[in-house]
Amino acid sequence: MKSSNNKGITLVALVITIIVLLILTGVAISLVTGENGILKRAKDSTEGYNSVAEEEKDKLDKYDKIAGASVGNIGGIEVSSEEKAALGWSLSRVNPIYVTEAKDYIVPVPKGFYYVGGNKSTGIVISDSISDMNKGDTHEVAQTLEGNQFVWIPIDNIDDLYYKNTNQSKVYDFQSGGRSSVGSGMTEPTFANGSDFDAKLTNLQEAGTTATTKEQFGEELKAEYNKMIESVKKYKGFYVGRYETGDLTKSTVVVKANNTDITKTNWYTKYRLQKELYKDKANVESGMIWGGQWFAILRYINTNYSTYGNFVTDASVPRGNHTTNKVPTGSKEAYKVNNMYDIAGNASEDTMIAGGEGRKAFGKPGQSPSSAFTAYSNADSSRVQMYISI
Repeated sequence: MKSSNNKGITLVALVITIIVLLILTGVAISLVTGENGILKRAKDSTEGYNSVAEEEKDKLDKYDKIAGASVGNIGGIEVSSEEKAALGWSLSRVNPIYVTEAKDYIVPVPKGFYYVGGNKSTGIVISDSISDMNKGDTHEVAQTLEGNQFVWIPIDNIDDLYYKNTNQSKVYDFQSGGRSSVGSGMTEPTFANGSDFDAKLTNLQEAGTTATTKEQFGEELKAEYNKMIESVKKYKGFYVGRYETGDLTKSTVVVKANNTDITKTNWYTKYRLQKELYKDKANVESGMIWGGQWFAILRYINTNYSTYGNFVTDASVPRGNHTTNKVPTGSKEAYKVNNMYDIAGNASEDTMIAGGEGRKAFGKPGQSPSSAFTAYSNADSSRVQMYISI
């Protein structure tokens, strides 16, 4: 009896052991091959690692490009160390490059910007996006560029820009026979002690200034103007928006093609938004274009006064849209001159120059660029100017 009992217990233990083993086997198989099993997790981990590795590779490639750009790989043709030293430019702020194989002209490209295309006679284009580097300056390419774009305005003789004895911008009259300096009630950097519109605190607040009176605002404008003049003297030019300023009703403006948000904002808002465009960059200053700079653009592009004169709207010389309907920025190649679009066309362009009637806007359809004033200019656009910080 005793022996039979032991055999029975052994048999039961064996059955239980087998059952337990089967259960453990099932659990093990589930852990390995199930929905959340080891194999699935390993596969997911591998895919996740590969994805992260690919992202890291893309980032490293991008960083490599940027690192290369910081030492001269910004497009164009690199300038030798000896030539850089002779320029007297701040190399912590700019990368000097040649833009043609002839190496006949050096342009200062600000750090963080990249040469796109063009030369001194056709208009040198830069962008703040590395993806636009060396893409070229054709109209077709312009429609595809990603960054904000600017055109270099060469100032070979600073005397053309302002009167040294009064530190005021020069005002020009453009006629078919040429151009001449003219005296007028328009002054820059300030008009007398400021425009009457500058006396309104709400306007000053909208401009983003700390000034509380028009006199204080006038002093700020003088300081800004003087910095611009000193930069132009040193670097022999400045940059201007390739297009009318876009996204004016948003918090950050753009200088890109195919933008229709170019009006419906008053002068003081335009002033603030354009000044804030590169507020985080130490090497450049941006802002609303000065009237003296606008005249410099006219001198740069005005090679045929018989057809360009006071921006006649002759259909055979379609320099810009002169209808009441605004067209997207840079929409037509016919509206391009020296790689800038819609100069004196599409919308009138507010500037810093002022007179008794208010601020100055250029390019009002059908009018001379020296006779259009505006007060609040909700219907006007503007054009960003950018210079290298001193």
